[in-house]
Amino acid sequence: MSAVVTEPAEPAGEASFTSRNILEYVPGVLLLVAIGLLGKYAQVWWNSLAHQQHWRVPDIEYVLWAIVFGLLVTNTVGLHRVFRAGVQTYEFWLKIGIVALGVRFVLGDVVKLGGISLVQILVDMALAGGIILAAAHFFGLSGKLGSLLAIGTSICGVSAIVASKGAIRARNSDVSYAIAAILALGAVALFTLPVLGHAIGLTDHEFGLWAGLSVDNTAETTATGYLYSEQAGKIAVLVKSTRNALIGFVVLGFALYWASRGEADRVAPGLRARALFIWDKFPKFVLGFLAVSAIATAGWLSKGQTTNVANVSQRAALAAVSGNLDDVAMMRSAFDRRRLTMVSMLNDIQGVECVVPEGAFYCYPSVKGLLGRSLRGQRPASSAELAEICINEAKVAAVPGEAFGAPGYFRMSYALGDDDLVEGVSRLASLFGEAQD
Repeated sequence: MSAVVTEPAEPAGEASFTSRNILEYVPGVLLLVAIGLLGKYAQVWWNSLAHQQHWRVPDIEYVLWAIVFGLLVTNTVGLHRVFRAGVQTYEFWLKIGIVALGVRFVLGDVVKLGGISLVQILVDMALAGGIILAAAHFFGLSGKLGSLLAIGTSICGVSAIVASKGAIRARNSDVSYAIAAILALGAVALFTLPVLGHAIGLTDHEFGLWAGLSVDNTAETTATGYLYSEQAGKIAVLVKSTRNALIGFVVLGFALYWASRGEADRVAPGLRARALFIWDKFPKFVLGFLAVSAIATAGWLSKGQTTNVANVSQRAALAAVSGNLDDVAMMRSAFDRRRLTMVSMLNDIQGVECVVPEGAFYCYPSVKGLLGRSLRGQRPASSAELAEICINEAKVAAVPGEAFGAPGYFRMSYALGDDDLVEGVSRLASLFGEAQD
């Protein structure tokens, strides 16, 4: 009798494109988009329900909702094969998002924060790598499995493990175990770190550094940071990108070690050969992140464009105003008419006072006369609370003065159609007319 021992197939460590037929990716990509949108709408629904019921509950970020929906799909109906090709490209879209996130960072901040995190990363590499190698030896794990775990935990999770596999000639089974461990640790961090961060009162900056340094896989790092706050997510991504940039150096070190023991392919001698080795392992999307950040720093993108880098309508607007400007006078007349209409209607409301603005597209009415008065079962003490009542009861949006250093005031735009303007202010007049002392 003979026994055949088989190893698991090489894991799909990173999301990849597995087909030349682009149509095969469409269902899976659409599923990713649908789950992402469902997560966003679930967050909005949850916050709206909590407000209506007067619950004091945390704001559950859309990232966590999307993760929950993904887990439900996978563990109930399962992922049909028609979606698999598209879903496997998730990390490509993640890296595209990280590159686009570069527009939110001034290059100087990237260098400064990257430099600070680099020192922390080097300390983290030494401690985490040493501890993992010692633990692997203590528990009797193979040397290469210990190396993969050390590389994955100290640098870049799955990407680093996959990059190291060929360099140190690791077995497929060792790669599978290492990836499983990294993903399991990432899942634990995803659900525990934000809770711990809030419990000990970490700032967004502090938590972003913590998540970027401690969570190993890029996807889990991004999700963990954004579960805490948007600012924490941005910092976590930046710190993680700095970690990613060191993959080539670490893999080279381990490759040289195992080659010296005759258990890996030798790295060609010479500085050029080793530089090419590092470049081959280097995550190229980090360069994209830096390039986009440099473009934003140079001022080639406006603030609006950095908010939505895909907004082609702004380029269309430039083309529109570079031609005949005869319509400008007509537009100025229309905005002046709307300005005077809004000011007049606001001043007719008891408790509201509004001066005529000299420019821009906003009125700044004082609503101090309405604060502290009973309005549909509520008694707003600030313009922020009053603005919330307006959106919930009258479906009219106004920016509260607390957002721009003028509590007790609203900022209201008259850059809309005449009929909509009259309708909106009329709704406010009707709502505020119910105010009682």
